Amino acid sequence: MKKLLFTLVFFAWASSVDATTYYVGKNVGGASDAHGCTNDTTDICLTIARGFAVIGTTNGAGAGHTVKIYAGTYAESISYLQIPTGTSSAQFTVTINGSDSVVIMPATGRPATLNQGFNKGYITIDGLIFDGTNIGPTEAYGVVYVQSGAGIKFTNFEVRNVARMNGILIAKGQPILFQNFSVHDGAFANVGTGGNPYTYPIYNRGSNHTFENGEIYNAPSYGVHNYDTTAPLPAGNTYRSLYIHDTCTDAATCATWAGAGILLGSGGSNQLYNSIIANNGYDGVSVCCGAGTNDNNLIYGNTITGNDRYGIVIYSGYSIDGTQIKNTILYNNTTGTILNGGTGTVEATNFTTDPTFVGGTDYHLQVTSTAKTGGTTLGAPFNVDKDGVARPQGATYAIGAYEYIAAAATWELVVNSINPASGAAITVSPNSNDGDCSGNTPISSPNCTFNDGTFVTLTAAATAGGNDFTSWTGTCNSGPGPNVCVFTMASDKTQTANYSTPTGNVLTLTSGEGSGTNLNDTSPGGTHDGTLTAGTTWGTYKGVNTPVYDTTHTGSVAASAGLSVHLTNAFTLRAWALPATTTGWQAIIVSNYIFWLYSSTGTAATSGCDGRVQAGFTSASSTIYWRVCGPILSTTVATRLGVTYNGDALILYVNGREYARITSGAQIDDSTSSGVSIGRSTAWADPEFCDGCKIWDLRLDDRALTATEMAADAPSSSSRGGMMAMGGTRAGR
Repeated sequence: MKKLLFTLVFFAWASSVDATTYYVGKNVGGASDAHGCTNDTTDICLTIARGFAVIGTTNGAGAGHTVKIYAGTYAESISYLQIPTGTSSAQFTVTINGSDSVVIMPATGRPATLNQGFNKGYITIDGLIFDGTNIGPTEAYGVVYVQSGAGIKFTNFEVRNVARMNGILIAKGQPILFQNFSVHDGAFANVGTGGNPYTYPIYNRGSNHTFENGEIYNAPSYGVHNYDTTAPLPAGNTYRSLYIHDTCTDAATCATWAGAGILLGSGGSNQLYNSIIANNGYDGVSVCCGAGTNDNNLIYGNTITGNDRYGIVIYSGYSIDGTQIKNTILYNNTTGTILNGGTGTVEATNFTTDPTFVGGTDYHLQVTSTAKTGGTTLGAPFNVDKDGVARPQGATYAIGAYEYIAAAATWELVVNSINPASGAAITVSPNSNDGDCSGNTPISSPNCTFNDGTFVTLTAAATAGGNDFTSWTGTCNSGPGPNVCVFTMASDKTQTANYSTPTGNVLTLTSGEGSGTNLNDTSPGGTHDGTLTAGTTWGTYKGVNTPVYDTTHTGSVAASAGLSVHLTNAFTLRAWALPATTTGWQAIIVSNYIFWLYSSTGTAATSGCDGRVQAGFTSASSTIYWRVCGPILSTTVATRLGVTYNGDALILYVNGREYARITSGAQIDDSTSSGVSIGRSTAWADPEFCDGCKIWDLRLDDRALTATEMAADAPSSSSRGGMMAMGGTRAGR
């Protein structure tokens, strides 16, 4: 069964209250009509009739209740003699279990009858397939016959194999909604004498009914027959978002009986809009016939094409006045577009040349179509199309059943890598227009295109080719982790994941010199010697040489080479520190916009540590400072301080033991080429000095040492020392 979707419903249906669900499943093990149908395991019933009987036929007995039917072909009918009714405040519902196929096909007779004489109202029938294969030879109505009370709704249903008479016959009665349906196939044999030998998929003799989002096809005569000769005549019906095709397959009979995909006869004030009437064996639409007048029918925003005679015929010889035909495509109908035999007919902004459809049975408009603009502006409910898209999308309405929606601009994404140039694993989210384009670099289009405005996240593998990820280059914004790149596709993008070989220890200043102004870098590279500033003196701590920073603040920062190392993912800082005071901002080591370690901080709210040790780094966005706070240090006993960052957690160590941590996941900002300053920071107009403090055995690594390694690093205070300055500032506390 085809379940077709549509977004507009102009009926208000009551909600269920005090709802109980009753279960029917002929193929479910243990099903029995001796049960009460109250659950789907131990009490499920065998027949639909039993499910109805448990509720009863007293008026309103089914209010709020549901009969749920499990898969199977049921040789019984949905009958007015058995079905419960709802009330104006609560529907009774017959539905299927999930997406089960539930076929109603009695051994003989009609699959469904709702009769107004028995006051059957406020009923929703959802998901059933009504099969007319076995309908009897004297059947007078059809597969589904409805003449009922208020509040009837058929939804998500199918009528098929109509052996005799009509697919759906609607007699006089209250308004009914038929929604998301198909009616198709069968002989549609008329068992009466004389007249048209065929009946119809839909024969509507009533008024104010709504048929929406339905497909009608494979029938020998009319697809929809809106017609009667007895009052009240069928008027005020709405036919919207239908697809009627391949009807009037017996063209000779249709020629005799003025057949069409849809007949708007009798009554008047019927509406046909947002529908496709295509490839029928005679006319597409006929406005004709019946008793009385047939005035003021509206035919708006339809696509009528490929029919074997006229697109629309308004028959002469009847009282038909004021038909309005607007915004309708009438193309490739064999005989002509409109044959107008009525009076007062209004035709406006219809389209009769090639509208450039997408093709096949897809009647959407291509970008080159001249029917995509120029339609007449119409009010509600004509201001949405067959797909539920608002009209207009441009300056004016499109013509036909569909608005034209301009395709979104698409952009190409390329992802490269450096060191290695290929083979770095990249996760791309969400999927591109071409599917999942995650994979190994290089990644490129045509396999990785995105619509304009798509927010894309790239995640690079932590290592590739034995090297560690260091940074992204391109138009990335920092993401939730150091190897994450986020951006919006507003143009073609090329992003590059950079990798480098980790060197481990990149700076070691043991400060063992004891005199002079030079501090030797004894790390494996050994290229970042420090220069002591004027006013700094030498001292000792337990026999270890240590610089003592000038307490008069008269020294100047000597020039030196910057410390060129990428620390985007991880680092470790270690130093012995013995402050002379724990008041104010006492800088141990600071690198401009990268990382810092203070033996104490100010008490201002911006410090976040209120006079205690602080360590931290700046995220790649240069807007967030990640920091952890430590203890108040002793001024008489040296403390081994350490801080590590592994791309996830920033951890402060005191004397080899973890003291505090914070989870960050941010990428470190290494956008500024900068060295480090030890014993001072010149980021502010009032430089931060470590007044009279001693700092020695300072080490910087481009990886995060483990807890075991940090514990082993602080066995005692015996190491060499030295205070130095290597340039650099910090732009925030």
